[in-house]
Amino acid sequence: MRRIRPFLWGVFSLVAASVLRDPARASCSFVYQFDEGSLTMSNPKLQALTLVGSPFTGRSMNNRFINVLGYLPTSSANYTNCFLVTGRPLAVQITPGSRSGSLLVNAPDQKMTLAWTDGTNGVPVEYNVYLGADPTNLPLAGTVSQNTFPAQNLAFGKNYYWKIDSVDIYGRDTWSLGTFSFSLAPSLSHLYCAPNPFRAGTQFTTFIFNSPGPGSARMKIFSLPHADLVFDQPLDSLTDGTNLWTYNGLDGRGQPLYNGVYMAVLELQGSQRNELQRFKFLVIK
Repeated sequence: MRRIRPFLWGVFSLVAASVLRDPARASCSFVYQFDEGSLTMSNPKLQALTLVGSPFTGRSMNNRFINVLGYLPTSSANYTNCFLVTGRPLAVQITPGSRSGSLLVNAPDQKMTLAWTDGTNGVPVEYNVYLGADPTNLPLAGTVSQNTFPAQNLAFGKNYYWKIDSVDIYGRDTWSLGTFSFSLAPSLSHLYCAPNPFRAGTQFTTFIFNSPGPGSARMKIFSLPHADLVFDQPLDSLTDGTNLWTYNGLDGRGQPLYNGVYMAVLELQGSQRNELQRFKFLVIK
């Protein structure tokens, strides 16, 4: 019987795993080097072959390539379609200027369209969308080919988190630049904040309100039931309509608020009229 010699060079035709995912389904031939083994050239399944320096996973068993179809001289090697010429998918981020970039969104219909930048890097991609209330354990919400995803039946005042895994036709993937978050607010008829409750000092809550024309306001926060003033801050440069203000839960001395119920009082001075709005929220540890 004829044995395989150490580090013998040969060429075989292989439809690689990455090429199989190419719509053209093109094959390629390339030079490989294999170790010495006890199998003979006549054996139809040379299971002792080990590819050296190749980016392919190929058809293998126990990390060794199988089903080699034949041997060709090195001069016959055809490297066309063997190697990927594009990089991995791009890491997406929130689409600039979209509602997805707002921490608190006015959404009476309890719907939210997530939007992110294009992750395509030379070849088509699909997006796995992960969405949920626990940022450490986000379930898969769906897979889409476009860079938007409609989320429905969401709860008001609840923190939602989401991230995107971009996967190209070769199976390579890239996660989004971070995990993003948002909360929904009902129809705006008064001052509102979310999340509510929230953890003062370690978590933020965002107030949303309407200003009757450009102007300013003063935010005062009182602890209940005794209505002790614990925070007082002016809000300048308000725009006509919807405004957002993010609060870290610290009192006037820079200390986290204690657990309990609080009343936020907003004294609005808009160009059209003045208003006084109130909203209760809860602080927890």
